[in-house]
Amino acid sequence: MTARLFVSVRLRLTSPGGIAAPELLQQDDDGLLLGTALPLARTAEGIPRVPATSLAGSLRAHLGDRAETFLGGATEESPHPSALWLLGTRVDHDETVHRTRTAIDRERGAAAAGPLRRSEHLPAGTRVTAYFRLDDVDLGDELIDALLSWQATIGGGRTIGHGTCAIEEIRRGQLDLDTPSGRRAWLTRGGLDLFAEEHTEVVPLRTPEPPEPVLHLPWSVVDGLHIGNGEVESRGGQNDVALLLRAPDGAPVVPGSTWKGLLRSRCEYILRSLGAAACSPVVDLDTKRPSCGTCLVCRAFGAAAPGDGASRRGLLVFRDSPVVGAEVVEQRHVALDRVFGGARPSALYCRQVVRSGTLDLTVDALGPVPPAVTALLTLACLDIHDGLLGVGTATTRGLGTLRLTHDAGAVEALRAEAVQTLTTSGVLHATATSERSAS
Repeated sequence: MTARLFVSVRLRLTSPGGIAAPELLQQDDDGLLLGTALPLARTAEGIPRVPATSLAGSLRAHLGDRAETFLGGATEESPHPSALWLLGTRVDHDETVHRTRTAIDRERGAAAAGPLRRSEHLPAGTRVTAYFRLDDVDLGDELIDALLSWQATIGGGRTIGHGTCAIEEIRRGQLDLDTPSGRRAWLTRGGLDLFAEEHTEVVPLRTPEPPEPVLHLPWSVVDGLHIGNGEVESRGGQNDVALLLRAPDGAPVVPGSTWKGLLRSRCEYILRSLGAAACSPVVDLDTKRPSCGTCLVCRAFGAAAPGDGASRRGLLVFRDSPVVGAEVVEQRHVALDRVFGGARPSALYCRQVVRSGTLDLTVDALGPVPPAVTALLTLACLDIHDGLLGVGTATTRGLGTLRLTHDAGAVEALRAEAVQTLTTSGVLHATATSERSAS
């Protein structure tokens, strides 16, 4: 029998995502590099696009050992073409959102010069429909079963929670080319018409089991929190207000990138304080040595350019943390004249600040996570709870203090368990042994 199976999968982004176009350099009038802009890839008509190849990579990883059966193989022993065709995608969107990020100078504790990056994303809730054709209909049931458990991802930013999707609908329809009606439809119809409702039926979906997080901690805002979106609302002169980063529903949010950068730096600090190896993800400008890519921090958080010259994705995924019940106020500040001790003229500025509210930190994993990593993360979070470091802007000027909502006994139990796990994991002993061997 000659037949074709047509399948459409409608995905809904549950976090910002999208496929980026080549980055653009941003310079001032004197040619000084300010940072980079990362726009979305678009069609000739200006519509954001998600190439089928991007979803093919995600699906191939999900299929595992059966990937070559569906998507073909290039081995010399048994080369064969793909039985599964990814015919294209359709993006339904109303608008795009932007995220502004920067790196922190480890010595000064302030924003580093040059790495400011403004990226464009499709917002959470955007729908992307993928269209498939399977030439071997005997594999149809297996394909549908695989799609039902597929946790598709779109674009980069996996470790800061970007590009995650939920399946909203799967439709399937079979075209029999041995029948006159099938041949007529094959020859006279095409494109989206082959996936129309009159030719396909809905596949019942399964309720996916939510993954068990590596770490989940509830926080409350103590004295104020500001994480900006990189934009200033113009109100005329000194009345301009620096705006908060917000979720699609308008709630202020602590992005996954903030959690990742802050906790990575603190985990490095903790390991070094205990005499263990922990490198920085930033290339040393004097020695040109990149991060090692092999220490516990690099394995957990990823490395931009480890010693073998290839990047390495981390194991941890940091989700955005919307602030629930946020009380937002506008705080005005003015710079002081260092000579006269009074307010400096024309130096008034204002920013939005979250005065109170609660939020949750959720850390998921892309693979097995060593217990020592979870212990490190817990200790780093306890340093935030103890007030040793803050979150967001102006942490040395009264902002960014968060407290765990656990009672004192639960906090101490977390601390004791994390210390016990880290000291018995062998990480510290292995480092000491390697240092003795080197000497």
